[in-house]
Amino acid sequence: YLCKRKHLTIMRTRTFILCLALLQTLCSWAEDFTVASPDGHLKATVLLNDGKLSYTVQRDERTIVSESPLGLKVAGADLREGLQLLEAVNDSVDDAYTLPVGKRSQYRDHCNTLSVTTKKGTWRMTVLFRVYDDGFAFRYMIPKSASRTSAVFTSEASRIRVANIKNVLACQFLGNKGSNDPNYPYEGLYTNYTDWQTLRETGDARYNSPTLIYNGTDYLLISEADCRSFFCTSLTKVEEQKGEFSYSWTGQTKDYATDKDHRISCTLPGYTPWRMVVCGRLKDIFETTMTENLCPPTEMTDLSWIKPGVAAWYWGGSDGGKSEIRAAYGGLREGDWAHCELAADMGWPYYLIDAGWSSSWFPDFVNDANAKGVDCLLWQTATLSSNQSFSNDNMDATLKKYKGWGFKGVKVDFWEDDSKETMERMENLYKAAAKNKMLVNLHGCTRPSGLRRTYPHIMTQEGIFGGEQNFWHSKKNTTQQHLGVLFTRNIVGAMDYTPGDFATWRGSILTQRSMGHHMALMTLFESGIVHIAECPQNLKYFLGRDIMKRLPTAWDESLLLEGNPTSFATVARRKGSDWWVSGISVNERSCKLKLDFLEEGTTYTAYIYKDGSCRSDLKFEKKEVTKGKYITIKEISEGGFLMQISPDDKLDVPLERTTYEAEASANTLSGGAKAKDYSSLHASGGRFVGDLGLGGKIKFNRVKASHTGEYILTIYYISKDTRPAKLLVNDVQVGDTIFFQSNGDNSSSWNPDGMGWKMIPINLNEGARNTITIQAYDDLWAPNFDRITIHPVLSDDEITSISPPLSKREGAIYALDGRKLASIPSKGIYIQDGRKILR
Repeated sequence: YLCKRKHLTIMRTRTFILCLALLQTLCSWAEDFTVASPDGHLKATVLLNDGKLSYTVQRDERTIVSESPLGLKVAGADLREGLQLLEAVNDSVDDAYTLPVGKRSQYRDHCNTLSVTTKKGTWRMTVLFRVYDDGFAFRYMIPKSASRTSAVFTSEASRIRVANIKNVLACQFLGNKGSNDPNYPYEGLYTNYTDWQTLRETGDARYNSPTLIYNGTDYLLISEADCRSFFCTSLTKVEEQKGEFSYSWTGQTKDYATDKDHRISCTLPGYTPWRMVVCGRLKDIFETTMTENLCPPTEMTDLSWIKPGVAAWYWGGSDGGKSEIRAAYGGLREGDWAHCELAADMGWPYYLIDAGWSSSWFPDFVNDANAKGVDCLLWQTATLSSNQSFSNDNMDATLKKYKGWGFKGVKVDFWEDDSKETMERMENLYKAAAKNKMLVNLHGCTRPSGLRRTYPHIMTQEGIFGGEQNFWHSKKNTTQQHLGVLFTRNIVGAMDYTPGDFATWRGSILTQRSMGHHMALMTLFESGIVHIAECPQNLKYFLGRDIMKRLPTAWDESLLLEGNPTSFATVARRKGSDWWVSGISVNERSCKLKLDFLEEGTTYTAYIYKDGSCRSDLKFEKKEVTKGKYITIKEISEGGFLMQISPDDKLDVPLERTTYEAEASANTLSGGAKAKDYSSLHASGGRFVGDLGLGGKIKFNRVKASHTGEYILTIYYISKDTRPAKLLVNDVQVGDTIFFQSNGDNSSSWNPDGMGWKMIPINLNEGARNTITIQAYDDLWAPNFDRITIHPVLSDDEITSISPPLSKREGAIYALDGRKLASIPSKGIYIQDGRKILR
């Protein structure tokens, strides 16, 4: 075996079949060998018939993979035919291990194995099979001999002939395209194909793995595992025969724009990656750990420095590093620092410095971040034509330098290649990073193949049409796409989707999905480091702020509670004693969950962030729950929810928001302003107010305040261009002109599907006689308006819901925003030893 298994208790049963001289001519030779899963439900049979290898797979006596060929061609020999059997060996593996990141913390690599060794002339070839309870895998091995130390692999005969195929969820191979399209094959969209000919004729019939297949009873997920420096990765190719898939190699060097023969030079013993098929119920697909199990155990002994967590990220918070946003911050370093302070305020352990940095910033920037309790990660390109930092010769020195600057990890971008050459360079990075104790995040890269078992400091990687695509293609990142990657790409490993993006820097809300949906993605997808693609001003008074401070990014357990790859999914992940449940749905539905995964005898509190009256509205609910009880949550179209279920009933919660509809009869409209009907999916209450211009105004009457003091006013507005207006509270103008930014960076609409928000601190008087007026200038038009919300900065007892960062030194004194104070303030609220104190 390529992987070295240590400290295993393996019961070995060997069956040696000696090749008799009278059978060496291969005439009428026929033999088969079987290996079943530990639970006995899945069985693979390898056949050697007339010198050719093939296999079949059954699940509960049902054929799920019809007889499919096996074999390799190497320079100098065709090992697809004319084969003689040397031996067949049955074996088993049962190995427990732990990982610091992933969909669970405790893993069990438990399978039965079969190795079939054949010969042809002076060549030997072994096909290695593993059968797990939830799938099977096979790979090829050409051994080393005294006369042969290398070989050139030229092609592979392997096929996966899925029986009774119904539909295929697949992501078309794109190749490197123009600047207006995603620039790497794995950044395409998933499509559900129900017609084989359409699947066959799309592009060049090659698809990114993983690919999810349904046969009417079982799901099958085709992918690869253990893609290291000894081989290239492969695409999934759709063959002419219905249900037949093959592995299309990506080659020795970067050259896979067209489908052609790719030779791979291998040092012997030479291996292919595992050809992996997960099969069973959709729940089995989601919960599998086969990808990790098929990789060798780590040889790293100290994993204590590998820490998962949430990261703030200026490039994401500035909608892709837009130059006008950089200017608004006063420069790139200033924008980076503002987002680093966001990480400190939220108690997140990491801040990522992305493209454009200057080494003159370091180590001062990093030291200042560390003083606020934040560790820094650094972006760099892998493109050798523009930067040699991560060439094979330089990467160790590069990582030593970054470590000297104080960085804890690297995000290495723009690999854009799956060749053997690139797999070698990636593995060299993993080894150098381990040596320097640096975390790794890959971008512009291939999809995972389970290597976090071997290199546990691989925290996450891209290979996904991720959240950053909202900056340019926000309408494409639909719920259907999110379901597609949940049941394919994220199954095989961590996915740096970069969620937590609710609105653009200018305040244009991403209404293609609901607020509840955006909340859900933060735990629906699994990633060792979760990069939040949002800016400080959008999160400062955001209703979901409190729960975002508590987000775990590594899990003890992950369960699929319910789901369908094309319509909805509800996922539960456990961290310690807390469960994090997230759900998304294409269409409106009522999600009724039985909480039978909770601990018996424990009373929990559910903190629920869910869809409100429309896509731009987020609601909070807190309720007591116990094991076996049902909870029902409504999801709107393109909607969702995030719920933390905890034994702790005193976690911070958002202060209550009061909503006032613009079209409400209690309001005063003047100057031609009038209420208009629109879809309740986008307009709260199904109506909004438009035509507010030339001195016209909308006056919200009877605005309530529980106490006299400061409140946050959030205005939900619609505008295709930037428009000014006056804001008056109790008939007194607040500040200067209020500018409502265009929603053109998102939806460009005069209707509520182009919703924006603006959050403004105001002062209100106790009681229900406050008024809030938005007035157009005499010669200008104001935006259209949907609603406003009001919530206090402090609650009635003057204690805010805002928590300090989670890790604090004993006895230290902090302000409510997390800033460390030199001494106890003379008045106001401060935090010491985790308690809020009012002076």
